[in-house]
Amino acid sequence: MFHPDNCDLLEKISGTFFGEINSILIRHWIIGVCKLMDPQSTKVKGETCENISIALIDTQTLKIMETEPKRSGDF
Repeated sequence: MFHPDNCDLLEKISGTFFGEINSILIRHWIIGVCKLMDPQSTKVKGETCENISIALIDTQTLKIMETEPKRSGDF
């Protein structure tokens, strides 16, 4: 792929190539952030699937805090 004769071609397309990669990464990041706002579970074909979301993490954290005994130094 890399050959001195290809330098001009690589320089011409590099901006477009890395611009596309940047757009793909930004879209992927936005979708990931949006998934955090999903409900804690979703029914798919009659089965309940947990979504890794803020709601699920909040619910699980509260359950842990309710079941664990208080330790000295805890707020």
